[in-house]
Amino acid sequence: MVKIKQVEQTVILQGTVAAGLPKNSTFYMSVLLDPGLGAVQQIQVPPNEAWVFEDLYVKDAPGVDVLLTFQKNLTENVLRTAPLSVLVVSNPARPKIDKVLYEGNTILTVVAQTLEDAPPNVPVTIIAYAKIRRFIAE
Repeated sequence: MVKIKQVEQTVILQGTVAAGLPKNSTFYMSVLLDPGLGAVQQIQVPPNEAWVFEDLYVKDAPGVDVLLTFQKNLTENVLRTAPLSVLVVSNPARPKIDKVLYEGNTILTVVAQTLEDAPPNVPVTIIAYAKIRRFIAE
């Protein structure tokens, strides 16, 4: 009999908006699931797991506003967020994301799209936090 363990975890999504990057530019966010493994631009869900993304927030409004698009297997867009400026955790009207399931062996990537021009001389770091529920078959 297979036992399923549930683990709630926070994943850190981080990216850098290059100085002078124009509006509507895209770049990949790094995903940090396990500090021991470091941040990666794509991560594969282990074959004995399934991940459900349940919430997404930022601690402060980003210096450059972006939308995030969650992808499966580098091609399928499964979630597009509201602008991160409205996903500030202290915002009582913060919209919730639609839950997204990533099955075992699925590759997760997150693409950011700028909603405004970046400052001309200074790169801007974007950090978001995703609450996931991991279902692990043991």
